[in-house]
Amino acid sequence: MRPLLLAPLLLTFHAAAQVPGATLGMPPLVAAPSDADRALISASSAAVGPGPLEIRVLSVEELGLLGDPRAVPLLRRVLLTETQGPLQRAAVRALRALGSEACVSVLDEALRTGRLTHEGARELIASLPYLRWEVARAALAWAAASGQTYELRAAAEAALARFDAPPVPREARLEDAP
Repeated sequence: MRPLLLAPLLLTFHAAAQVPGATLGMPPLVAAPSDADRALISASSAAVGPGPLEIRVLSVEELGLLGDPRAVPLLRRVLLTETQGPLQRAAVRALRALGSEACVSVLDEALRTGRLTHEGARELIASLPYLRWEVARAALAWAAASGQTYELRAAAEAALARFDAPPVPREARLEDAP
């Protein structure tokens, strides 16, 4: 009886040895990267690597469009370390597209550090009313009280008013449409 139990096992090993690259029914030790992983790696390397500004901006925006929360630390790095306005604006748009509370916390941190260019800060303030987290409201209140310039304070006050306004019903929006 024992040789009969051993025979299928030996046949499996023999068949696997005949096929190149075959595994013996065991999962691989390291999984192959998925398409989402490849896209994230490609966009992140182009976003932080050397290259033309336009390519880097498109790569940063692509990180937001992928919808992968693993991109948040990289977008934080771009937002806080890059000094070029278009890259900062792209990072803000990408974080807004992701929309999680962690993204809003990164935007709040960037606003309070004062490292943003004027256009980056304007984009950030304009983005916060669309992110309905309490952290976004607190960031707008802080910017309205202690913004860098009068223009940013006024923009923060207007955004705070939009944040606090009740949402417009869909029917009312459709009636106003031309």
